[in-house]
Amino acid sequence: MHDLLTMTKEEIISFVNEALIKEKIATVLSGGGAVEHYTENKYMSDNMDMINIYNERHSKIKKVMLKLGLQEIVRYSIFLVILLLILE
Repeated sequence: MHDLLTMTKEEIISFVNEALIKEKIATVLSGGGAVEHYTENKYMSDNMDMINIYNERHSKIKKVMLKLGLQEIVRYSIFLVILLLILE
């Protein structure tokens, strides 16, 4: 099992994205997280928004996230990973 508390933002996003890809759930990084990435950290964001580009069912995404050890905070995929990124 991965220790999310010791991972960087980039490692967490990669970890989550790889798990979603395995289940054929495509996402794209957007918002402040995308700006942070493409400006090479000249702009910093408190979270990383991943958009479900093919509108997969919430239950399918939730199943993957729970397998990763993340907890759902509010319906529609705001998971504990966001809190970890803010605390970093």
